[in-house]
Amino acid sequence: MQWYQLGSLDGVPALLQQGIVDDPDPGHYRFFPSLAVDGNGNVALAYAYSSATDYAGIRYTTISAGAQGPETVLKAGEATLLEPRYGDYAGTALDPHDNLTIWHVEEYTKDYFGLVTEWGTWISAIQITGTTTTGDFSVTATLAPSSPPAVLSGGSESYTVTVSALSGFTGTVSLAVSGLPAGAGGSFSPGSVTFAGGGATSGTSTLTVTTGAATPGGTYTLTITGTAAGVSHTATVTLVVQNFSIAATLAPSSPPSVLPGKSEIYTVTVGALSGFTGTVSLAVSGLPAGAGGSFSPGSVTFTTGGATSATSTLTIKTSTTTPGGTYTLTVTGTGKGIVHTATVPLAVQGFLISVSPPSQAVSRPGSASYAVTVNAIGGFTAPVTVRSLSGVPRGVTYSPKPLPASISPGASFTLTLNTSSTASTGAYVLTITARGAGLTRRVRRTARGAN
Repeated sequence: MQWYQLGSLDGVPALLQQGIVDDPDPGHYRFFPSLAVDGNGNVALAYAYSSATDYAGIRYTTISAGAQGPETVLKAGEATLLEPRYGDYAGTALDPHDNLTIWHVEEYTKDYFGLVTEWGTWISAIQITGTTTTGDFSVTATLAPSSPPAVLSGGSESYTVTVSALSGFTGTVSLAVSGLPAGAGGSFSPGSVTFAGGGATSGTSTLTVTTGAATPGGTYTLTITGTAAGVSHTATVTLVVQNFSIAATLAPSSPPSVLPGKSEIYTVTVGALSGFTGTVSLAVSGLPAGAGGSFSPGSVTFTTGGATSATSTLTIKTSTTTPGGTYTLTVTGTGKGIVHTATVPLAVQGFLISVSPPSQAVSRPGSASYAVTVNAIGGFTAPVTVRSLSGVPRGVTYSPKPLPASISPGASFTLTLNTSSTASTGAYVLTITARGAGLTRRVRRTARGAN
């Protein structure tokens, strides 16, 4: 017959000890085992037994301080009984009056005055003296009386952890916490609780959980674990972190990009997390030159029991001088010392004129050609008109003439300079002016007249 003692039943069970009740003689049988543990942690394991030389009787053995005792007969069987039914009554229980007496009931073969053989029921009282065990312990935890039910990100929360010694437990219980959210840490003061024989049967430790500014708002279940001599017990507490979130998106009515001088609109959404209350002020940064931003409203406020989400409209007004390009804007929300950000893109349309090669020499007489290209920025799609070419010296002509009235973004044309024998020598700067969608752009390139 084999027995096991398991620990850490609050989590993953751990095998603490085990044993086998047996003897070297074959043919000895044990049936219907049951056990009970007294107030000192001692175990009485009782059972029925029989063999070829033993009538069906009752025995028990003890387990004290990790050591298994010898088998002891509680009641010897008295006769042979030919009966297929066996074991209707068997059980072991601790007497709640003194927490020391263990009662056992079991059947045995009874000889009724040599006339009849039947099953008898025997009730035994077992007391184990002279040894004690290390017992066990329990762990409980509650929010400290001075702590609020919720804490802002960056704040701290305190819990009172109570460790109780059971059944004469002695030893040191080490404490640990798990389940903390990102950016949070926990510490115990003291980090362990020690019990000595004859001393206090309970001790406390204060668990302080410190959150970070980046700890997400939410409700978290923390697990506090006490460990001693390979045995662990746990308790759980709740950590509520208040915070807010911020998000920004392009308003549904707004185009994906705007021309200089136009406005882009964004929807900024602020959410209150885990009961956050207070005012969140809004600001924007990363604006390009010539652009400005404004919020309506400039802040959002959350109250107890009120709405948990609020919106503000961010309007970005560009100017005619705002350079075309794609910019990343940062929307910042600040409330109760907590700062969160969200980013949105701002695409400003525009175009540039490129000339290739950037400079070249022209013989007299002779000619030189340039590739003039319209390059779109920020999704610019409007046609571009080449308005003028200035800086052309005497003795030099160009083609095409007139200059192109409409060039699509991405397209190009060839500009050819023709010099006569009387054209000036030296370097001269040519300026190409183009206009599209109300925007004027210029590019300058150098030509050199050669002999």
